[in-house]
Amino acid sequence: SLALRPIAREEFVVALPAGHRLAAGESVAIGELRAEDFIMYTAGSRSVVNDAVIRACLAAGFHPQVAHESSKTSTQLSLVAAGLGVAVLPESVRSIALDGVQYRAISGTEPVELGLSWRRNEDSPLVDSFLAMLEDNNIFIDSTHAGGSRENHSHRGDPVRHPLHKAPALRERRGPQCPARPGARPQ
Repeated sequence: SLALRPIAREEFVVALPAGHRLAAGESVAIGELRAEDFIMYTAGSRSVVNDAVIRACLAAGFHPQVAHESSKTSTQLSLVAAGLGVAVLPESVRSIALDGVQYRAISGTEPVELGLSWRRNEDSPLVDSFLAMLEDNNIFIDSTHAGGSRENHSHRGDPVRHPLHKAPALRERRGPQCPARPGARPQ
């Protein structure tokens, strides 16, 4: 079972190939994408982005024509740059400047909540330290844990240690030709 904490709530933008007819305006209505080929996250990935885009398209009276799928946003944008379709993505994608891609605001979509998930019963100082660092830096957008909590923040002030510090047997198996960390001398 997984625990989930939201880290961002973002509006969508549409990534269009440079020179696309819809790039002439400042924003695009989701319904204007009816005849476009969509580039989306891989089906079956249980993407909240895909779910939100499909809901918005259905509300506008059409189902998106998915021409290409990728699990990576950078690949989706490369496909857009190649003129193979459009991609509706969270607005933070604007930080990726790619020749051949133009971003436009899009209306008719609801913001999407992006989150961080981890195994609820994870007993890892690294996970504790990472979650504590995010909490301490106000990365989470909620004040309570959704779907589970990390009650043991005993590692909050401790430095993050490499997991091999507790695994001498693993170090021994590596042998002298392969030290536990780069630059370390064999023992």
